[in-house]
Amino acid sequence: AHAILYETIVKLREQKVHVPQALRHPFVLLHSYVLVKKLSKRGEQDLAARMLLRVAQSISKFPAHVVPILTSVVVACTKAGLRASAHEYATQLMQPEYRQQIDPKFKRKIEGLIRKPDLEEAAEATSTCPVSGQATPVTSLECPTTKEELPMCVVSGRHMERDDWCICPNSQMSALYSQYMLYIKGE
Repeated sequence: AHAILYETIVKLREQKVHVPQALRHPFVLLHSYVLVKKLSKRGEQDLAARMLLRVAQSISKFPAHVVPILTSVVVACTKAGLRASAHEYATQLMQPEYRQQIDPKFKRKIEGLIRKPDLEEAAEATSTCPVSGQATPVTSLECPTTKEELPMCVVSGRHMERDDWCICPNSQMSALYSQYMLYIKGE
């Protein structure tokens, strides 16, 4: 699905046709999920957790994978110190329709998060919105002023910034230059 959406988006861009939201949003969700493993491997636990939170906000689009995705969200958020989010999704996982499907090796930890909630959570880092110039959470893909879609960095999942922009020569997708260079050095 990810590859098909990617190819369709590339073809539309080659023809200079606007990519509709109906294609962009599923691609963003799938690509965010794909990025999680790469970000975790690079030690960017906070960003990986926020990518999973982006996916979890649209969990209804993945009905067959609800429990594994939410379990990953809880684990990643716990590692990243996003305790309030971990608690929120742990509570969702403990609903009767999902409880029996939770992997036994995570069940105790998830139950513990619910019993002894620690709801502290650091605020998300911000960067300048390329449209309005306002401080915007780095993983937000919507301008806070105009509600316009912000382009996503294909390497990090963050929104693009006006003075840190490049195009990946392989994918022809936007990337934050600083993140792209880190990615290249890591590969």
